[in-house]
Amino acid sequence: MIGVVVMGIFEVVYVGVQYIALGKLFELLFGISFEAGVIIGAIICVSYTVVGGFTSVARNDFIQGGNTILWTRYHAINYDSKAWWT
Repeated sequence: MIGVVVMGIFEVVYVGVQYIALGKLFELLFGISFEAGVIIGAIICVSYTVVGGFTSVARNDFIQGGNTILWTRYHAINYDSKAWWT
């Protein structure tokens, strides 16, 4: 139960910091107010997550997994394992 509470607090702080960063970014790039930047950033993030977030995460995981398999195989074939320790 304590872990759930700690993770919940962490997630709220983590997402809050992301929105603050978006607000500052929009303020810097577009010259709009910080508050408007936070609201616009939140709308963009929530819309992305609702519309295609899970699909995007699944595609990203698939690509990263494929790269991991390919690079692991490449390094296993092309590098001498003893050279890594020296």
